[in-house]
Amino acid sequence: MDKEKLKSYFYSNIATIFWSSFLLLGGGIFVAYYAHIEYMPDFDLKSSIAILAAAAVTATIITTVLLGVMVLPGAFWGNTWGAESSLKNYWTDEKGNKTFLGLCLWFALPLVSIYGASIASFFIGWYALFIVMGIFGGFLLFVIFKRKFTPKHSVKEVLTLLGTILIASAFIFVPLLLVLNLSLHEDASLRMPAWVAGILSGCFIIFVNVLAATTPTHVKPFYWHLGLSIITLFVVLSTFEKFHRVPVRVMELYKFGNIQTTELVMKKEACKSFAALGIEIAEQNTDICVAKNILILSRLGKEAYLQHSSEGHNIKFTIASEEIVSWAIRETKAGGEKK
Repeated sequence: MDKEKLKSYFYSNIATIFWSSFLLLGGGIFVAYYAHIEYMPDFDLKSSIAILAAAAVTATIITTVLLGVMVLPGAFWGNTWGAESSLKNYWTDEKGNKTFLGLCLWFALPLVSIYGASIASFFIGWYALFIVMGIFGGFLLFVIFKRKFTPKHSVKEVLTLLGTILIASAFIFVPLLLVLNLSLHEDASLRMPAWVAGILSGCFIIFVNVLAATTPTHVKPFYWHLGLSIITLFVVLSTFEKFHRVPVRVMELYKFGNIQTTELVMKKEACKSFAALGIEIAEQNTDICVAKNILILSRLGKEAYLQHSSEGHNIKFTIASEEIVSWAIRETKAGGEKK
């Protein structure tokens, strides 16, 4: 293959290649979602460029954000105070390379102490703050007793450590929140209890951020952090068996599917289908009826794919899209619920 001709073709058609790749990504999002619900609607993706583009843009943004937050805490700490502090000889070797054990002590331990104190506060109240005070007090005493710095300089360094750890703990809240949501999700993991999967995922995120706090000399920082973030996201999603979560979220955002309704208003023919399936409906008049708590798995195409749950059993079925008059969802707002 002539590489020069290939490069020439690529540069002369870069816009077409980019746009085609973008639409391919959007199509992949839809295929992944419909494979998850095991249904493919009568829907022409090629004629719905805007829908594909919207799905591709949203999926790209969600994935990029998830990848970024996975290693942001470690990358931030390792390139700020961790790289500039006068105490850095405690977590670096003779060549100036950060050591894993040193980072566990000076980065992971204070980070874990903050979240440990936050969790403990629910059980013992504000007394949990003594956990953090004990950890950072220990660091202060260690630095002072080493007699390498004045007490004033030691206090300044430990306070700076506290500040950078608080920022890092704020950054790591997002990936830990993702783990919590996956843990609390119904049927969170098929291979292990949800709480076990949550603890393992949380520990792995902290472990990866310890690695992200340093960069091997033979690897560019961008590729190192990108590789770690991809591995972390893969491990978390595989632990919970939730690789479909991004496509599902895209469908939820644009209300293409996975819509949990509180009321579904339908025409007469759809009402008959519901009655035949034994699903309870509330008739308003002879032309329409209302069904409650119906999950719209897909509303694209000529048919809508619905799910009704009752007593632990799910019924999945289709009705003509034109038979749906309206649907409503309930959103939780500050001060109450609003339909």
